[in-house]
Amino acid sequence: MGISYQNLLLIGEMSQVRQAVTAAGADGWLVPAGPGRVALLPREGRCDVADVAVPAERLSTALGTPVLTNELIDSDVVVMTVYQDGRAVHRYVSDEAMLVDWFIDDDGVAMFRIGDVEYPADAAHPTGPSGADPQALARFGVGATDRARLAAVLRGESGHGERLRADEQHHLILELLHLDPGVLTMACRWFPGEDRADAVRVPPVPR
Repeated sequence: MGISYQNLLLIGEMSQVRQAVTAAGADGWLVPAGPGRVALLPREGRCDVADVAVPAERLSTALGTPVLTNELIDSDVVVMTVYQDGRAVHRYVSDEAMLVDWFIDDDGVAMFRIGDVEYPADAAHPTGPSGADPQALARFGVGATDRARLAAVLRGESGHGERLRADEQHHLILELLHLDPGVLTMACRWFPGEDRADAVRVPPVPR
């Protein structure tokens, strides 16, 4: 089994973002991720999974700016979702086939599930990347973005004839956006906390 993490990228200065995140009731760490960019590492719940959809909906409204969620699932697939004005407006998936849930039904028949819909094993199912639009992600970057290179990485192309692994892919996407990959490939449960002087705990822990 690979690694998994969930976090959010917020646009704004730390003081502004901190106020909105606190008002939204988020629980986790805020960490600078680039000039005018802040990562929110939300505290995980069951199975070490953090909810990113609800805070993204709330914060895209409260801040008045788009919010980007980052999810790596078992090192197999990257999912990046753009929220604007309280709703998801764009979703990038590095390989749709990795989100197909295969199972055996009560009659011993192989099936697969996408979301809440079940299909027979011989039905066509999506594969490859979806939402691989560099324009949708470029607005979260800092400075100029090489959109041709970003488009290639979103398609999983290494530039050397090999397919990128999902964790490599996410790291490269963040680098091309001139963001801090070390922060945006981080989970709250791994975060060193007070060892990072530039990090802010939300809500503050009583002393």
